[in-house]
Amino acid sequence: MMTRLLYSLTRWWRCYFLLLVASILSFVLIYVSKNDPSLEYYFPYFRLGSDYYNFYASGGAAKIKKLMEANNLDYELIVSNSKFCISYDPFDDGPDIDFLILSIGQTQNYKHRIAARSTWAKYLQKLKSKLVFVVGKPNSPQNTLADEIHKHEDLIQINMPDHENYTSTKTLISVRWALTYCSKAKNLFILSDSAVLNLKKFKSIEKENFIQKYAINGQCDYSDENFAKALHLFFQDLNLKKKNESNAKMHKIDDYTGQYCSNLGWIISLEGARRLWETALSSPYMMKISPAYLNGYLAYKAKLNYSNLFKYQDTLPINKNCLSVFEKKPEFLLCAENFTISSRYSNYIAHWKSPAQGQLNLSKL
Repeated sequence: MMTRLLYSLTRWWRCYFLLLVASILSFVLIYVSKNDPSLEYYFPYFRLGSDYYNFYASGGAAKIKKLMEANNLDYELIVSNSKFCISYDPFDDGPDIDFLILSIGQTQNYKHRIAARSTWAKYLQKLKSKLVFVVGKPNSPQNTLADEIHKHEDLIQINMPDHENYTSTKTLISVRWALTYCSKAKNLFILSDSAVLNLKKFKSIEKENFIQKYAINGQCDYSDENFAKALHLFFQDLNLKKKNESNAKMHKIDDYTGQYCSNLGWIISLEGARRLWETALSSPYMMKISPAYLNGYLAYKAKLNYSNLFKYQDTLPINKNCLSVFEKKPEFLLCAENFTISSRYSNYIAHWKSPAQGQLNLSKL
């Protein structure tokens, strides 16, 4: 009898409690879906802001250690596309490529590639530029990728896991490919496949010719001291372990302060890219997930400067697409998009196909 009485008294309380929990969860989900433009819940490397670094770097070397792995730059190419930069014009001494754009992505992001090919990438030839997509090897074979490679001839595929943890390594392998097969390109433009390029602004870069030779050229106004301190702690810990080993080479503790550039895109001259590649070859470790380890810490080790030349919309525009952003802010070079969301993809394509081509007047490029 007592049990039944207690049950009846607490029944309504439990219902109210469950309703409260459900309401809180619903509010959180709605808030995240509307106010998480950087999409870090879905793509942890999409935008590496200081908050993201603080998340794992504030804990020091212990957290950094989990993200460091032995450097492996020996991955082979499944699809090399070695003739991508070769000109078949008998009167052409060599291809005149001002910017070789390396779009770093994943096999599954085919809508990102479709959007690029059908919009801004169509005009690159007028700007003495070429675009190649870089993907890894998915867990299960995809026949659609083979068809895409054959049809467009603008992909290289690396025999490595097609996962965001390998973004830094994938980028470096694509730099190696460019140094090998596109050695006459003046500059490399490392681009996330989530990026949309503002062609008018891009044309002004080519015209003004203000790319610094030995620098990471991009939006390089990010800095995180916690990230730098955690790296220092990691290497100090490494040196302590090596202290008692005979002939062990100690790791130099650098004065790196934590500066890095937006992962949405950055430009580096071919000479600067060669220096970055050689530095990476001599580095025993590579940080998983973090491309900013590449354009931040490794760039520092390669004695490359950070040229904060450009402005980006490097978080996902809310309730608008990238073409709308460029109309209002023509000084922006890049804008982040997520075409895996069907509504964003269709909105962007529809805007581009409008009579004014997104009011960018690209016919005059």
